[in-house]
Amino acid sequence: MPISERARGAVVILVVCAILSASGRAFAEICGDADDSGSTTVTDGVAMLRAAAGLTSTCADRRCDIDGSGAITVSDGVNILRVGGQVDFQSDGEF
Repeated sequence: MPISERARGAVVILVVCAILSASGRAFAEICGDADDSGSTTVTDGVAMLRAAAGLTSTCADRRCDIDGSGAITVSDGVNILRVGGQVDFQSDGEF
């Protein structure tokens, strides 16, 4: 059975978080959990988008820079919105 696009996106995010954890950026928080609630939700995605726009946000770099780019970006927020909202999405395979 083929893997859904949503599941593929979630796997990509989890792999990036695992790599960041293993590369010395140790953190106890859940990667992508902007509000430290214990899970990733749409609210976390909105917080990341606010941080990317330079607005007040609950995001900490170590939790919200899910792609490891060194900054909290719109891509971080959109990817967490996809996971938190459990929305299937179309992708060309690149994130």
